[in-house]
Amino acid sequence: MDTLLRAINTPETIRVVAATSTETAREACRRQGIRGAQAMAIGRAVTAGALLATLAKSDKERVRIQIQGHGPIGQLIIDAHGDGRVRACLA
Repeated sequence: MDTLLRAINTPETIRVVAATSTETAREACRRQGIRGAQAMAIGRAVTAGALLATLAKSDKERVRIQIQGHGPIGQLIIDAHGDGRVRACLA
């Protein structure tokens, strides 16, 4: 089970965000039939997107990460919503 944890101290001077996204990354890889370097890239990007989306002002906002490469990964697109939903695509 994946977890997204958010915490902030009382004077609101420190914010902590932590995530485990192993199952989400595995499911994204399974659906797209990818392994190896592509799987590693998608796993890291899914986690990065989830962490960045915690900065959204509402659960309806989203963050999009688009990485354009020239190697075997090509283009990687991540959509992450403030409520924790994340989707990934290799193009």
